Amino acid sequence: MPVGSSAGMIGRWLGKWGDDCMPEESWFRAIVGGIVLLSGAVYLFHRLRNDSRSEKTPENVRFRWGRPVGALFLFGPVIWYVFAPESIDFARLPLPLIVREFCGVSAVGGLVLLHLSLQSLGKNTASTTSTTVGQELVTAGAYRWMRHPLYGSAFYLLVGCAFLSSNALLFIAAVLLFFSLRLVLIPEEERHLRREFGPAFEDYCRDKLPLFPKW
Repeated sequence: MPVGSSAGMIGRWLGKWGDDCMPEESWFRAIVGGIVLLSGAVYLFHRLRNDSRSEKTPENVRFRWGRPVGALFLFGPVIWYVFAPESIDFARLPLPLIVREFCGVSAVGGLVLLHLSLQSLGKNTASTTSTTVGQELVTAGAYRWMRHPLYGSAFYLLVGCAFLSSNALLFIAAVLLFFSLRLVLIPEEERHLRREFGPAFEDYCRDKLPLFPKW
């Protein structure tokens, strides 16, 4: 393909990136897209490294794709916002620019918390709510602040992206994620942890909140 034709295609694609939105909207989309890419890279890096260090139970191997599939479903609106914003433009909210920028910092906090959580877990990372073979109770690192910082990071990421996008669908996804965590995933995971660690886990829970920091 001639160089001129390639340059023209790239120029048209970059033009489409912003021609259907407000001038600053393309920047919000770029920021959200960058956060999503960095989050995926951080998650894959730690999971590949940690999976090579730990032995998985049969239950973990069988259901190891449950969380990624659920995450893809909940973060679907984020992908739509980045690559096809016109498809969800009907749900745009009239949030002030300063609110979008200020509250969008939550996404950066979620990204940092994701890294710290996976770093703290190390070989104790599990693919599902079940425990791993020889798992230890992690109370250091990000787990000094809350009981489930890994889940918290996903929630903060989605909330931050919702504010950055100013789109109601992303806020709905954040609400669904919160209730899925509080009513399904966290109770199930803590059931396994109580069975595995008993009083030690009860003592740890006494002064820690599930998804929000308690200093």
